[in-house]
Amino acid sequence: MRYALVAAVFLSAACVVPGQERSGSSAMDAEPSGVKGVADRRVVGQDVVGQRVAGHRVSGHRVSGGAAPGYIGESTCAVCHRRISASYRTHGMSQSFFPPRSEAVIEDFSEKKNHFYHAASDFHYKMVQKGDTFSVRRYQLDDLGEAVNVHEQVVTHVLGSGHHSRGYVYLTEVGEMFQMPIAWYTQEQSWGMAPGYDTPGHDDFARPISRACMFCHNAYPDVAVGSDSYGHPETFPADLPSGIGCERCHGPGVGHVKVAHDDNSTLRAVRASIVNPSSLDRDLQMDVCMQCHLQPTSKMTSFTRLFGVSDYAYKPGQHLHDYMLHFDFDMTPPLWERFEIDSAAYRLRGSKCFIQSGKTDGGSGKSVVGGGRGGHGGAMTCTTCHDPHEKAPSSGAAAFYRGKCYSCHDVDACSLERASTEKDATRPPADDCIACHMPKRRTDDVVHVVMTDHYIQRFKPDGDLLAPLSETPSPASYVTRFYDPVHAPAGASGEVYVAMQRAKDGAEGAIDLLGAAIAKASPTSPEPFVELGNAELSRGNHAVAAVAFRRALELIPGDSPARRALVDADLGVAMAGLGKHEEAVRHFRDSLAKFERSPDTHFNLAATLVRMKIAGARLEAEQHYLEAIRLRPHYTKAHFNLANLYARSKRFSEAIVHYRESLSLDPRSVIGHENLGSALLYTKDYDGALRVWRRGYKLDPNDVGIYRRMAMLRVTCPDASLRHLQGGLNLALRAAGLAPNDVRVGMTLAVALLENDRIEESMRVAERAVRMGANEIDAALISAIGLSRLGKDGASAALRESVRAAEKHPSGTEMRRYLLGKAKSLVVAGP
Repeated sequence: MRYALVAAVFLSAACVVPGQERSGSSAMDAEPSGVKGVADRRVVGQDVVGQRVAGHRVSGHRVSGGAAPGYIGESTCAVCHRRISASYRTHGMSQSFFPPRSEAVIEDFSEKKNHFYHAASDFHYKMVQKGDTFSVRRYQLDDLGEAVNVHEQVVTHVLGSGHHSRGYVYLTEVGEMFQMPIAWYTQEQSWGMAPGYDTPGHDDFARPISRACMFCHNAYPDVAVGSDSYGHPETFPADLPSGIGCERCHGPGVGHVKVAHDDNSTLRAVRASIVNPSSLDRDLQMDVCMQCHLQPTSKMTSFTRLFGVSDYAYKPGQHLHDYMLHFDFDMTPPLWERFEIDSAAYRLRGSKCFIQSGKTDGGSGKSVVGGGRGGHGGAMTCTTCHDPHEKAPSSGAAAFYRGKCYSCHDVDACSLERASTEKDATRPPADDCIACHMPKRRTDDVVHVVMTDHYIQRFKPDGDLLAPLSETPSPASYVTRFYDPVHAPAGASGEVYVAMQRAKDGAEGAIDLLGAAIAKASPTSPEPFVELGNAELSRGNHAVAAVAFRRALELIPGDSPARRALVDADLGVAMAGLGKHEEAVRHFRDSLAKFERSPDTHFNLAATLVRMKIAGARLEAEQHYLEAIRLRPHYTKAHFNLANLYARSKRFSEAIVHYRESLSLDPRSVIGHENLGSALLYTKDYDGALRVWRRGYKLDPNDVGIYRRMAMLRVTCPDASLRHLQGGLNLALRAAGLAPNDVRVGMTLAVALLENDRIEESMRVAERAVRMGANEIDAALISAIGLSRLGKDGASAALRESVRAAEKHPSGTEMRRYLLGKAKSLVVAGP
């Protein structure tokens, strides 16, 4: 996780606070492999695919190099395997990821159906299709019913086949990918919030997509060596594959193609040159499926790569436990009672059918579960029931899967009387094995989707399995352990992995546990040190974080500049948190020298420069904020901080532009509304300021800042139509009730009392504010104006003295300007 430094209010110095933005860029450590050859051949590294493949003429087929070498793409496979290729294109896996196209539309974009209102966040969404272009428009409605805080994002890729649902993502110019907040739910034929978004504080358009996310949704992209390593920026090339191709199950195909077009090759050699999962042993065959379909739970961090293993390293035929580790959990309710969208393998592997399949009855050789025709020697695998090359039948499914059950079980084994279905319409037909033993259920994590439960059980669970569900937060208490302890790292090394997962999920005491595990194991990989550093940053322990990041830098190879750059930037955040701003700036500059396309590093450098208040710092900070926005246009915090910078420089028109942009990206920001209103006030757009502030205090009825600012405007506004003395006083009293010891609130209340002719009370409140630290010049102005209005002796002298003091110590605050103007007018008017 990367951290961003945030400036809070433009009227005060920028404060450095850890945020949650992530870093990334599309620039790789090296140029991607692959150059066009001649004579209809493409040369990639040392691999050459010629024109002739198994008797067919093929040209222009690219072979991947770099991080995942030797992949040729399913279009090459289709040359020889036409029937399988055609049937596979109807399978959900082949449709898992693709650019929007009109012929693939299953959603309802009609004017009557393309609007969705999310009450929890008060966001309206409108989904629009124009030819091959899809977009999502988010907005809110103000008191007049007009759209405000509008943000529209073009969809660059569709995520999911749509057999159950579809999600949407967008890829930025520098290769960062983010998820859209809206999804299409096919079974309900409706739009709704994407999984995990049905909360008031969801990520909207800012949820980053990592390589780990995309691992299961698409074929491997062609990227440079090392660019899929841990700690490398989470970015993707513009030219992405479309869908999970043949090679995710069969492995890289370039060797197969070479052997196939060699006239001297035998059929056996051709077949041996590619992985056929059906010829693997049971565990390796299951591993092919479980690389994507084994997720104990989506609610927690349930899997991780082994240290030193890159994201695109797994190939079919390898043991999955040499690539990744899965974790199991103790939860409330127990994990086993949860049914999630990607829990098929997890549930299947707990089934008696799966556990006992392949075992024999004594010495007879007969499978204990029946005929022994599934998997290897009766051992059940995923492909016992599923053909990965073809879409499951939509009609006649009961008979189709009944046949799969009968391949192991005796026909007469079912104890359900057929006649009972005639009397009880709620019971499934006696010959529908799946309806009883693998019933469809609504998933707990994607609550708009109904799927088949792959836990094969003797009795169907009680209750309505299809009843509507609401999204629930992650469990509060849990214990992480290895799902497959036999093949997991043992001893201190294993403790590091477990502690890392607990720290990622925010378990109580997990950070200290991770530190202790690292001290005990002394790992030689940078991963645990980076995770420890990020965890320590999250709780403000910058000194310990800095130590962890320095150790990580020692362990990252020198030929991985992008990885080193981001840890250098993390170290800069730690130094800024310790108040060592010059050192922080040095680390940020070093980071950008190695990897200049990191939005977060530009942002953090800018925020630190502003805090240092050195000559030329604002101008340089402005350039880094602008670069962060160029690299990540929806960077909310960069727009906000840049607006603060402009406001402090009295460039209010430019500040307003970026405040509005930050609010279009994050309409729930109270401080964003507060600051935008203040900028509008400085441009004399009093009505605009009031409207913005009204929206702000609706977000947080207890926000003192907005009450204070609205109160000041109501009692001092030059526009008489907007001035409301009693209303302003009520707002000031409300703010004082919320923050009785806030000196700014106290002075605002004093002004409101003064303008409502409660003069002596106003003077007492101002005196109390001064005792708490308020500016004495402002209090003196209030006192002098009050004395003048009361006709007290010495009022004229007090006015002249207070005016001289205010002019000698000018202030840009709205209160000082107003009080000084009032006092001057009384001096001119005389006694």
